[in-house]
Parts: sequence; structure tokens; C-alpha cells
Amino acid sequence: MAKFKKRNHQKDALKEIRKAEKKALVKRALVIMASGLGKTVLSAFYAKEWLERHGGRVLYLCDQNYILEQAEVTFRSIIGGVSSYGFFHGQEKTAHRVTFLFSSFQTMRKSREDFRQKEFSLVIVDESHHSHAKTYLPTLEYFLPKFTLAMTATPDRTDLKDIREIYGEEIFSFPIEKALAEGLLAKVNYQVVTDELQNLDFLKTPVGKLSVRALNKRIFVKKRDKEIADIIKRKMSHISNARTIIFCPSVYYCEHLSKY
Repeated sequence: MAKFKKRNHQKDALKEIRKAEKKALVKRALVIMASGLGKTVLSAFYAKEWLERHGGRVLYLCDQNYILEQAEVTFRSIIGGVSSYGFFHGQEKTAHRVTFLFSSFQTMRKSREDFRQKEFSLVIVDESHHSHAKTYLPTLEYFLPKFTLAMTATPDRTDLKDIREIYGEEIFSFPIEKALAEGLLAKVNYQVVTDELQNLDFLKTPVGKLSVRALNKRIFVKKRDKEIADIIKRKMSHISNARTIIFCPSVYYCEHLSKY
């Protein structure tokens, strides 16, 4: 099982969370940290401290089951087997009382009233930029913990709703540009490669007037797709044990491009 040690930025974040916890009027705290800086590890160390000071139970909320499963492994590694752990999502609903309950918002949305409002002394909200969503907000308003810790790497929503209205101003922020400058994340080599696809006005064609077949015919250019594959292969040839993920606009295009 992995061993975790607090990194300097996590220690700084913990200090700020403790300060927020001690303020009588503050029951929620927002932490913003770039992906890869260990938000889950931070929350596990804080949860361990919380239980030592206050006791009670901890609810960990997120919208993705795989994040809940990864978080549970991290919490076990940091806190150990002296505590009990369980899941509450579409595939598994722990029936017995556990110290740490890892729940999806989707499942809790339908079942939150099965729990007392003060069932949990600490609530941790991962991916908290979703908090204004209809599947999130009612659950956040229902539970009345002593303290709520919200975490996200991307606080700004495309619908311009401000999560600071829910959690207050962030008490700690470590954005991606700072993390890159301090060498805490892998350097990014961003390149743009142009192609020969011209005259994209056809994409403005009203819905229903352009068939999927016609669209695919205009977008899938064999010369371009082969060149994309060649560029990827050339880039990979310079990297030892290269692993590559290629994002495509559809399953059909994934299957199409993989042939190259």
C-alpha cells in the first residue's frame, strides 16, 4: 500500500483549513488546487486530524464512482484500518454504519433523507465546481455537518455561476501556472498542427439539413488522418515507454483513426 507524505503546499493548505475551522462563523472552506497536486491526499490528512479532534463520521461526495474508489484507497493508506469504510453509489450501498462513507451525488440525491441531517460531522466535496447543479445543491443544503471542505481544480463554471456563493472565497489557491513554475507538475509541450480542411461554413448548416454521412465525408480526410497518426508516432519514438491518449469527437472517429 502506498505511503503518503505531506508536501509543502499540502501543509500550507492544512494550516489554512485549520484557521477556517476555528472561525465561529465559517462552516465551509474552499480549496483550489491544480489537478495532480494531491487534493484527495490533502483531504485524507485533514479528515484524520478532524476525527482525532472531533470524532463523528465523514461523508465524501463526488459525481464519479472511480474517483470515490480511488479516494477510499487513499484514505485507507493514510488513516489505516482502525476506521471503517463504505460506498454509497449505484453499484454498492453499504448498509452498516461506517466511519467514512464515499457517496455519489446521484445516489445521495435520491436517498439523502435516509440519513439524519447531522449524520456526518465532516463533509468533503470533491469536484466542487459542480455544486450549483441540481444533482448537487439540494444534498449540500440538506446535510448540516460541523464543517464542509470543498475542493476543485477548476472553480470557474461555464454558466458563470459562482461556487463562492456556496463556500465563500477560497482559503487556499494553488493554480496550475504556479505548480508548473515550481516544477510540481510535468511540463506541457503544446503544439498546434494545421491541416488542409478548408471552408468550414458547411458546419453552420441547420440541424436536419446535413446528414451524419455527409458530415463524416467532409471531416474525415484520409491524408490528414494519416498525417495525424504519423505525427503521433514520430513524437512517441522520442519518448521511452510512451503511453498516449488520443481524444476524438466520436466513437466512430476513434475507431476510424485507430486503423492508422
